[in-house]
Amino acid sequence: KPAHGQFGSICAGSAGTIEPGESCDLRCDTGYELSEQPVCAAGALTSTTATCTIQTCDVSGVTQPTNGQLGSVCGPDATTIVHGEMCDLSCDSGYSLSEQPRCDAGVLSTTTASCVLQTCNVSVISQPTNGQLGSTCAGTAGTIVHGESCDLSCDTGYVLSEQPACEAGTLTSTTATCTIQTCDVSGVTQPTNGQLGSICGPDATTIAHGQMCDLSCDSGYSLSEQPRCDAGVLSTTNATCTPDPCDISVISQP
Repeated sequence: KPAHGQFGSICAGSAGTIEPGESCDLRCDTGYELSEQPVCAAGALTSTTATCTIQTCDVSGVTQPTNGQLGSVCGPDATTIVHGEMCDLSCDSGYSLSEQPRCDAGVLSTTTASCVLQTCNVSVISQPTNGQLGSTCAGTAGTIVHGESCDLSCDTGYVLSEQPACEAGTLTSTTATCTIQTCDVSGVTQPTNGQLGSICGPDATTIAHGQMCDLSCDSGYSLSEQPRCDAGVLSTTNATCTPDPCDISVISQP
C-alpha cells in the first residue's frame, strides 16, 4: 500500500492474481499523484512499490498585488508550493487581501490576488448634541474608506471632541461630542471705581460660551463693557468705570 494512498479492490491485500494486461486500481489521497499503476505483463508486475507523490503548483506567475507585497513563500525566487500550502501575500495598512493563493491538488487558486481598500460603516455614527453630522457621514451615508474622515461640526461656541476617521476598517469613534467652549477669566482686572462681582471674581477661573461677567461700578460711574465669552474668546479683560456726565439741562437761569 503506498503511503498517502489506498490499494483499491483489484490488488487489495486479499486479492490473489490479476490477468496479463490487467492493471491494479491503486489510488492516492487528494493532493497526491500515483507514480504508476502496477500492470501484469507476461507474468511479471511492472511495479510492486508504486508511490504517491505530493502534487505541486507553479507560483512563478503569482503577481505582486498593488498596495501589497509578495512575501517569501511565493516571492520572486519561488518556483513551487505543495498541495495544501499557501502563499504569504500581504497588503498595506488599510487594505484587505482578496484571497491567499493556495495549492489544491496541483491547481493554484489564483495568481492575481488583489488588495482592496478597507471601508467603515458610518451608519452607526450618532449626531452630537449641539452639532451636525455633515454630509460625509450623514444618516444616508453608507461607508467611508480607509484614511477618510467624517465632517461632523459643532454649533458656535462648541468644540468637537474628535473627527471620526476610518482606520484599517475600524472607525476611531462613533460618539464624538460637542463640548461648550470656555474662556479664562483669571486675568480680568477689577476696574477702578468698580467691583469684580462673583462670576469673574478672585476665585473664578472660567466662564462658558455666551456667559458674561458681573462687573459693576460705583454710583456715578458706568461700565465700558461687560466681559463676555464668545466661542472661547473673552471680549475684554480690562473693562473700565467711566464717570457719568452731568445733565445741565436742569439748570435754571438765575
